[in-house]
Amino acid sequence: MADFRVTVNSAQVRHLLSQLSAKMKIQVIKSSLDITTKDVEAEIKDRMSGRTLAVRSGTYRRSVRSVPASMKNGRMQASVESDFIGAWLLERGGTVRPKSRRVLTIPLSGALTAAGKRRFDAPTALRAGAFFAGGIIAKRTPGGRKLIPLFALKGSATIGAHPIWGPVAESSRLLAVLTLERTLNQVIAQLEASAGPKG
Repeated sequence: MADFRVTVNSAQVRHLLSQLSAKMKIQVIKSSLDITTKDVEAEIKDRMSGRTLAVRSGTYRRSVRSVPASMKNGRMQASVESDFIGAWLLERGGTVRPKSRRVLTIPLSGALTAAGKRRFDAPTALRAGAFFAGGIIAKRTPGGRKLIPLFALKGSATIGAHPIWGPVAESSRLLAVLTLERTLNQVIAQLEASAGPKG
């Protein structure tokens, strides 16, 4: 969902990379990208745990996964992805309109669990005795005196933006460079230690 490139203009990184063989460079860069994507995945999931977006079913959060780094078109690439169908809409916001019906059925508190998850859908409610009442689907309380609104009937619904991927991508640029520097320093230290004392 988020796509960004990191260009390393650090003399320190270039110097450290120059000390490694071509094979070792690829291993270090792959390792750094894998660490970064795991960190990015964790940050995105953290923001989906109530910081930026409230948790309902957890399906969106569970769909986020890091993909290990690999060579593609001569470049080492890694990614964090989600196949959640509503991801773009939640990130950018927008208007939802019904595709196959005349109206959207938006669950109200009477049809939701305490966590905000839908307990049943509108057709199930109607089969169980709910009815249409002035722009909503409702049912009566056991005594029959009060209406419990279950679903609002709307021609469209506007979803506000909940930016997660964009801000995380921006902060990940620096994270990727710092991770690469840290990994390079560790590899160089290991190589120097295995080479033994000089002189």
